[in-house]
Amino acid sequence: MSTNHDLPDRKHNRLPEYDYSLAGYYFVTICALHREEILSTIKINQVHLKKCGEICLETWQSLPERYPTVTLHEFVIMPNHIHAIVQLDHAPNAPSLSTVIGAFKSLAARKYYTWYRQQYGAYTGKIWQRSFHDNVIRNQRALNAVREYILHNPANWADDPENR
Repeated sequence: MSTNHDLPDRKHNRLPEYDYSLAGYYFVTICALHREEILSTIKINQVHLKKCGEICLETWQSLPERYPTVTLHEFVIMPNHIHAIVQLDHAPNAPSLSTVIGAFKSLAARKYYTWYRQQYGAYTGKIWQRSFHDNVIRNQRALNAVREYILHNPANWADDPENR
């Protein structure tokens, strides 16, 4: 229960007692602050990246260089959120899922702020919502279903309630 009556209660989005540094596959959703459509546009079921989305793509693809025990799978940059499958491999000192996603969000935001400042002056906003959503992918059937969901997400954007 929230102690500040002006703020809504936050739903816990992690499994209790689950170790998010365990090897496995994770379905991750990262949302733009206030669901602002800062990342891309969707036209005829195709994703067209905005500058922030381009920076996110570049940053995302560089994560395995930073974290060699991380493998990236299907990934889509929607107008106001990102869906991805992240695989963590077991190794000593391997990063947790929160560490990987936190690094991505921080690196992408800093690169975007630098670009924005060079183009337009100071950027006073934020890009990301606090935290991220994840689901532990427990078997091959679930992995295949998530892969299909990610790959078909742009085609479903027209019917998405978040689509303005």
